[in-house]
Amino acid sequence: MAAVKVVAGTAEAGYANGSRHEARFNNPMEMVLKPDRTLLVADSGNHCIRQITADGVVTHYAGKAGITGNTDGHRLKARFNTPTGLCLTKDGSLIVADTDNGTIRKIDSQGIVSTVAGKAERTRMKETYKDGPGFEARFCKPTSVEVCEEPSGKDFIFVSDNAYHYSIRYGYLRKVTLEEGDYHVTTISSNDNGYFQCPKFAKASELTLNSPDQICNSTLQDFSFYVIDKCDQTLIRVSFSSSTDELVVFKSTCSNIPQSHHGHCGVAVDSSENVYVVSTATKAVGVLSPLGVWGTLVLSNATDLLSPSRLLFDVESNCLFVSQQHSILKIVLPMTRQSIPDCKLIQSLGTIIDKGNGADVVITVSERKLHAIKEILCQKSLYFQRMFSTPMRESARKSQSSSIAIHDSSFEAVRAVIFWIMFDVMILTTESDVDNIVDTFRLADSYLLNELRDKCAALLMRCIGMANVFDLLNLAEKTSHVLLKMAAIDFILENLKAARRQPKFNDINTEVMKLILSQVKL
Repeated sequence: MAAVKVVAGTAEAGYANGSRHEARFNNPMEMVLKPDRTLLVADSGNHCIRQITADGVVTHYAGKAGITGNTDGHRLKARFNTPTGLCLTKDGSLIVADTDNGTIRKIDSQGIVSTVAGKAERTRMKETYKDGPGFEARFCKPTSVEVCEEPSGKDFIFVSDNAYHYSIRYGYLRKVTLEEGDYHVTTISSNDNGYFQCPKFAKASELTLNSPDQICNSTLQDFSFYVIDKCDQTLIRVSFSSSTDELVVFKSTCSNIPQSHHGHCGVAVDSSENVYVVSTATKAVGVLSPLGVWGTLVLSNATDLLSPSRLLFDVESNCLFVSQQHSILKIVLPMTRQSIPDCKLIQSLGTIIDKGNGADVVITVSERKLHAIKEILCQKSLYFQRMFSTPMRESARKSQSSSIAIHDSSFEAVRAVIFWIMFDVMILTTESDVDNIVDTFRLADSYLLNELRDKCAALLMRCIGMANVFDLLNLAEKTSHVLLKMAAIDFILENLKAARRQPKFNDINTEVMKLILSQVKL
């Protein structure tokens, strides 16, 4: 059960600085944490940026409360018009989606505000939006920003932009890049209205949106991010495809989050790649597991949750910050196994496995050696517990160290399994070789490590492509992994014409073929 705490503000709208109980906000939106643990908040209804110190004191940061405008300059003299989105760059600059000005603003580390893209114009019509150099580009209604990194090492600012054409909503995913000292804006999604649904798996250029809202980065370190569409209850994962050198998307319906045509939706991702979503139309927090299963976060005092609009996950405290109505909340999440450990932690733990510091078990894989501690292996894995309790291992138990030889598995897969058993750490990501993930999945299945098997399945579901979908379908059937099986079938259905041209299509067993044919009209 997750505990809910008030960080600052009350149910009453207004503007006031001071302690967490004295402070007042007016429709706070996106939040970011600075390295010094100061929380910056886009106080959209007050047209300014606020900050909350680690001990809960609220002060003013940029703009002027209650005064709209588009003036650049020092942060206290600058003016904003309904700032909604916030994100931090590597150099410490704050990027602001200045929604009703239709601009992207930057507050640098010296506190100077500048407009990097767009022009302040009072319009939200579809015909207004325009790509091009920063000052020539036009936004309609930017509501969220996020700095994302691509494999080239370049940082991009992705923007959720909303437009209207009479009564029809249009949504765009825009990208702001820094080229030769100048900012440049491009649109990476389709220009079609979001009611013309794109496939579940698609290229970013095929993505259609109604009202894209908050954007947040994935924690898998695989150059991907999420964006939530509030009107069609869709969570979209956008990732960089190394095979095609372009952005690809995967869509999932937020089954337990209602539509929010006139409100907002928020999204955040924790260290285990659980995705959390909220909507101003509900008082619940939806959760999408890495395996694609939707659920609801159980809260200790759910009555404190009132029309939530934005989320921010904090790795250090394992909590979600929630902006809602006129206050900021904190939801302390239950502790889970660490999926994406710090690189220094991996190196430190690796000395035990690779060099044998303090270990009493030697594991040989293709003439390469790994090391482990017998007591931990037996405690964490029933498979190893049975192995070391058999008569065949009696002499090994009496000796100072035990030796195990593992065949028919890659060294990388065995190392991933031992890391998981020894330290509860998952060292594989979607950037890992797919064959190693598959091998680790098989080992986890054999060693009765169901949680590791499910995490490998979650990675494989994100790596599905025409080159491996039939092999993954076969793997899922052999191991009775329903979710991986359904993900493979979904991919085949979305790409049926191309799939039918593959030789392995005819190898699909009768039961699965009937399921596929029952859902399409050939």
